[in-house]
Amino acid sequence: MSKSEKITEHLRRIIDKEYLIPNFQREFIWDKKRILKLLDTIFNNRPLGGLLVWRSRIQLVSKHYDKKDEKSLKSYILDGQQRLTALYISMYGDLPYYYTKEEVKLKEYKVIIDLKKFPKHELGFKDNITEPETQIELSRLVSDDWHPRDIPNRDHLDYCSDLRNNFRNKEIFYEQFETKNDDVTTAINVFHDINTTGVKLTGAELLLAYISGYWQSARELIIKEKNKRKIDNFDFSLDIYTQFILACIRSTNNSATDKTLHNKNMKNQVIECWENLTKDDGAIAQTIAFFKKYKVLSSTEIANKPSVIPIVY
Repeated sequence: MSKSEKITEHLRRIIDKEYLIPNFQREFIWDKKRILKLLDTIFNNRPLGGLLVWRSRIQLVSKHYDKKDEKSLKSYILDGQQRLTALYISMYGDLPYYYTKEEVKLKEYKVIIDLKKFPKHELGFKDNITEPETQIELSRLVSDDWHPRDIPNRDHLDYCSDLRNNFRNKEIFYEQFETKNDDVTTAINVFHDINTTGVKLTGAELLLAYISGYWQSARELIIKEKNKRKIDNFDFSLDIYTQFILACIRSTNNSATDKTLHNKNMKNQVIECWENLTKDDGAIAQTIAFFKKYKVLSSTEIANKPSVIPIVY
């Protein structure tokens, strides 16, 4: 089913936790420039792009959502969560429920509209308004309880009202689908197909999506291990940890490839490899000890980080 809804309706579904973000999705990676470009698209009434929603009764582990409800249909965002998150930040000046500040690189959330060059405007991220006569927070302008008196300069009122209406009336096209057997593999395959066009995920990111499909705590556990090693000054990307798992599988199966790990029947082997990798005297700990022995005290000193992978095994 394909249709369109206003931005405000999609964001309401986030607030009410009707939209869930599966754990196999990567984190929010958009920077300020990308968010401001999206807003410029809205204010100039240009096409916005869409969302893909998977409706299913299956209980996927989702980002910061722990309600157990096996019977009701749930709406999982498979494509468009970067765009949706950016819109939420813009409208509310904060992160949606499914992210914490520690999980995203973006550290400023308030978008300010500056009308110093009226009848043109400039957008930027700032902690606070510094010039009340010419600046207004976007989150205030597009909020439900906005009032014309919020605009101190009456010459700016019509202009600001147009910006508000452009945002609140803008619709996002979205496609919704259901699978007959509620098979998470089907959803992962759709996710894979989408992400081989447009802005691609890396092969390792897609591999992690497949692994998380059948081992739903995978991403959470990898991030936990990543943060643990970061404290020790060895800050490897999620991609590297995914390749660690693949290297472990290859140690007993030389023909294994990324596609081998797409198969849900690999779950037990993948979990066993991960446990061997991360135990106190496991391959990752031994590799870091090896580096420290030769005075390499931080991952920043390793120019080619994928070179670590064969050392692990």
